[in-house]
Amino acid sequence: MTRVREIEEKCPDLAVLTRERQELVMRAARSAFSAVLAADVEEKMAGLNEKIVEGLKKAGYPVDYLSPIFDCADRQDTGYVYAGSVRTPRACLKRRYMDALARTGADLVSMQTFENFDESRCPATM
Repeated sequence: MTRVREIEEKCPDLAVLTRERQELVMRAARSAFSAVLAADVEEKMAGLNEKIVEGLKKAGYPVDYLSPIFDCADRQDTGYVYAGSVRTPRACLKRRYMDALARTGADLVSMQTFENFDESRCPATM
């Protein structure tokens, strides 16, 4: 049973709040494509989040019980770590990329030689 389903079964009031939050997110996403943007979305979302946190506490659950569970919290399962606006690929992503290239039959190691270096592919200035 997923955590969301568990909450839906054990705490029907919280289930209503989480559905309201999902609907609010969808309305906000749809309004982003139209000329009219909902002005109070942030306030409503903050209010719903606060009610959900209080409901989780009241039911004896940790406040982050409905938060996503990632295999890697650092990269949040994206393969990248973000530091401000800079994203850096992690070793696991690089490894998967190299494995995928290897499956295509491309022998990159033997291709990366000075004999194969093509200066015309490099810009003269940076």
